[in-house]
Amino acid sequence: MSKREQIIVAMGIIEHRGKVLVGLRNSLHDPAVHGLWQTPAGSVEFGEAPEQAVVREIKEETGLRVKVVAMAPKIMNVLWKKQKRHVLLPTYHCKIIGGKLLKKPPEDFEFQWITKKDYSKLKFTPGTKQALTWWFYGR
Repeated sequence: MSKREQIIVAMGIIEHRGKVLVGLRNSLHDPAVHGLWQTPAGSVEFGEAPEQAVVREIKEETGLRVKVVAMAPKIMNVLWKKQKRHVLLPTYHCKIIGGKLLKKPPEDFEFQWITKKDYSKLKFTPGTKQALTWWFYGR
């Protein structure tokens, strides 16, 4: 029997002037997410609070410094059956407090600020789709 894994990935919804920041994944090594849009997110390290992880990951992935405003009322839950991975996604509404958006980000090759109208036109990673559905339609 092969190993199954459960991980926690903190996800940030960065809202600025009524739009949300998303990045297009350039992950040739991971075809399940390559070419899909997502909000900044990353694994919570051992001993780290999810709120700390989301602030750290946003800085690393985007160059922006943020503060957490609120947590989504529901933790997103994604099961990647092929990879035998269960991902819990605590999601945080974040506001920019400094920094500049990176021109050459490490994981995403294109950033875009989107509105509710843009949301329906893009394809997202499963957790991001759940979080943005909550953001645009459920708050």
